[in-house]
Amino acid sequence: MNVTNAVGKMCIGCGLCHSEYGVEFKHNDKGYLVLNDTLSLECQRFIEQVCPIMGGAYTDNSHKDIWGERIGIYEGFSNNRDIRKKASSAGIVTTIGLYLLDKGLIDGVIHIGVDEKTVYKTKTIVSYDKKNIIENCGSRYCISSPWYDLKEIIDPEKKYMAVGKPCDITALKHAKEKFHLYENIIYLVSFFCAGLPSDSANRNLLRELGCKEADCTDLRYRGNGWPGYTTATDKEGKKYKLEYSKAWGGILGRDVHKFCRLCIDGIGLNSDIVCGDLWYLDNDSPDFSEREGRNIIISRTYTGDALLKQITEDGYITCREWNNLEDLKKIQKHQYTRRATMKAKMLANKIFFRTVPNYNKKMISEYSKMIPFSERRKVFLGTIKRIIRKKY
Repeated sequence: MNVTNAVGKMCIGCGLCHSEYGVEFKHNDKGYLVLNDTLSLECQRFIEQVCPIMGGAYTDNSHKDIWGERIGIYEGFSNNRDIRKKASSAGIVTTIGLYLLDKGLIDGVIHIGVDEKTVYKTKTIVSYDKKNIIENCGSRYCISSPWYDLKEIIDPEKKYMAVGKPCDITALKHAKEKFHLYENIIYLVSFFCAGLPSDSANRNLLRELGCKEADCTDLRYRGNGWPGYTTATDKEGKKYKLEYSKAWGGILGRDVHKFCRLCIDGIGLNSDIVCGDLWYLDNDSPDFSEREGRNIIISRTYTGDALLKQITEDGYITCREWNNLEDLKKIQKHQYTRRATMKAKMLANKIFFRTVPNYNKKMISEYSKMIPFSERRKVFLGTIKRIIRKKY
């Protein structure tokens, strides 16, 4: 696959090639970064081995289990009740960062925060104190480019934990392992991701909420409960609320980045630790009724697993083994289905000569066997229909 063509059509905008090679991008009408530069041969080689859109950044043996390679899988939540309530799910990611700072194992946490100018835009923050981490906890269902200026904002003499989308973490991990870059970022933590909504989707969300963009001073997508309401606040302090299922399912999730439609990794395959929502089930479907949050937590490296056990032992989190993979298929049905039907989506796109990631063929073939043919056929035909209608 031609690197320049792939970046031009599918770049998810993590920003790492800008940090390393100064590659220039611009924003399109939906707010996504698009290539606005010529890639050097050195940068192309870097992208081939690092970038998630190329598809080769996922291990060849990950087909052994549709949930990816792992050391342990757990149910858990933060023992700090305020953090557990404020966070999007149960506060595990936030508490990991707080613990590492408390114990002096890192100097700072690299994560996404809110851009003060526009409530649905983001900026990368390096937090060196617990207060800043807590203030910025929670999901941001909007465009982020966490590594865009990474080289400039971190100190090579300090140690860090980085939090990012699965695609962001994939790029950073392979830059570390294959190019020996950013080796002072010693912990990589991610979260389950269903896609990157556009600026347009966020503007539609504000309209549905009834809050004028010019008057909006805060936009909270999740949290203050589980799953919590999507809540906008205007300059007068008035709050506008929408149920999470409607905000995501009806608006944000309908307009995500085109690479997200072909992304096989919404489950943090290259992280040390990844967390998601461990929804309760009601008649085999996720129940979005308000409750105290709980996370599904997967440790994918021995470093991550040892850290989880130490944080649990020291009383920061509650974490217990959870291996009911049959229920996980229902609890995280979207993640399971997207991986099991990827071969069908890829085939539909190839019929129309569209650029697709170069995933391991054995891997996606093995996954496709885990779901009925009727469902694979439905996804295949649905993808073709959306391509024809130019909605894909």
